[in-house]
Amino acid sequence: MMVQQSLRTAVGKWLDPKEGHTVRVLTVRRCPLGRIVSVCVEIDALHGSGPRALFFFRHADRVWRVFPPERARPAMRVDRLET
Repeated sequence: MMVQQSLRTAVGKWLDPKEGHTVRVLTVRRCPLGRIVSVCVEIDALHGSGPRALFFFRHADRVWRVFPPERARPAMRVDRLET
């Protein structure tokens, strides 16, 4: 079963916006195929502590996380030869 998590859900979990907060997408980065791979989201602070921002990264399983996906590394495999 594929797990999907929207960007809105991830922002709610990590930045915890309340009524009256303004949430803005500051940057959007796309891959060469046009898919969104990361966004920077900022939330203003109501009590003078300054804005908070986080980068969110879209992983291959379509879940947004606050850490970048691991890059694919070259790999070799040896198959057994049947005799």
